[in-house]
Amino acid sequence: MKVTITIKEVFWAVENCFEQIQSIDFKYHIRKSISDKLAELTETNTDKTEDEINALLKAELIEVEIDNATFLIIMNAVNSQPQGIALDINPPLYDKLKAQIIPLAMSGNVDAIELLTQMQQILVKNAEMLENKIKSGKERILA
Repeated sequence: MKVTITIKEVFWAVENCFEQIQSIDFKYHIRKSISDKLAELTETNTDKTEDEINALLKAELIEVEIDNATFLIIMNAVNSQPQGIALDINPPLYDKLKAQIIPLAMSGNVDAIELLTQMQQILVKNAEMLENKIKSGKERILA
């Protein structure tokens, strides 16, 4: 399945799970896409500093071919980040990806249907973990 996201979102999404990802094709594709974009930006923006080029790079969109197993590794890793860090990036990223997957599922794509189901299960699991942490905090305070 193909999804389109910014390079900043790719950096965020794979930061703490890149080594766990088994798909050599996925790793090769994102490395090549990002390297190509960086080379293009460096070549066309000779008057910019490295920091300015990196800021431009993070805003670039790339299309990523991703299998369900890789997607779920990344989604679990992203959702395990502390909410304070993830608050500005996780909800928009989730909504962007879901908006791209729903049409595929509606057209009968079995992988997309399965992925939406698993995405929902991850959200339920996250809500349960949050409730358990709140309950644990209550018990510690009132013990």
